[in-house]
Amino acid sequence: MSAIDPVTGSRSFSFSFSFIGSIANWPTVSIGNVPQLAIDLVVSTAKLLRIGSIESPHVYSITGESSYEHCKEYPTAPIEGHRKQLALQILDFFKQNNFKNLIVLSSSNASFVDDSVLSGSRSTSFSVGLEHKSTFISYLESCGISNKALSFRENSKLASSDFSKLKISEELQSNINENPEFVESLNTNLTSNSILKQTLESVHDTGILKHLITCCINQHIPMDALVMFVNEGDNIPEAILFANLLNSALNILDISQAQSN
Repeated sequence: MSAIDPVTGSRSFSFSFSFIGSIANWPTVSIGNVPQLAIDLVVSTAKLLRIGSIESPHVYSITGESSYEHCKEYPTAPIEGHRKQLALQILDFFKQNNFKNLIVLSSSNASFVDDSVLSGSRSTSFSVGLEHKSTFISYLESCGISNKALSFRENSKLASSDFSKLKISEELQSNINENPEFVESLNTNLTSNSILKQTLESVHDTGILKHLITCCINQHIPMDALVMFVNEGDNIPEAILFANLLNSALNILDISQAQSN
């Protein structure tokens, strides 16, 4: 399903099925394996069929007992030190197949958050580069799940600034007055970087989530993420909650029809 260009080393993807306008749901390999369990629940309940697979030199496959009868499961985890490369490959797949939006499901170590978070929704969400909230984020907020919006506009403002206009001045104030647009872009970018740093430091053991966020910002790719705070153990209840949130937000399954069956 994929091929590597012998000259550039880049990987291209070819599927007979069109993903144009679809939403890509990507579970991370993270604490408790809650995201993968949630996707397994959706796949098994909807009896979805596999249409292909993405081969990557940055992950290793772990074959175990089938999670459901109709489709064999091959859980994969990123190789240590290859998470950024895997994130870039995922985004290449996303862009080449013209998906509408990317939704990443992840879990974070609950040991690092306040009790107030654990007594509430036990979840948080992030949105990258979207001018308007997606239906997914709007639904999560209606469920009491907070959202942190991360913009990539500030990076483009800084990159487009004309550094040639800068000059050494004995008076700092005069230099600022002559370059107000650059100073504004610099201040905005520093603020944005500070927000990004705080965001990434607020979650732990989330797999490739942090790499996906930073790569999406750098490549100006919009993305939504839902993160649930969990501990290692019996994580089936969290997975069911995760799957229900995803289904309710995206209307993947017809609940009334599923109940009748």
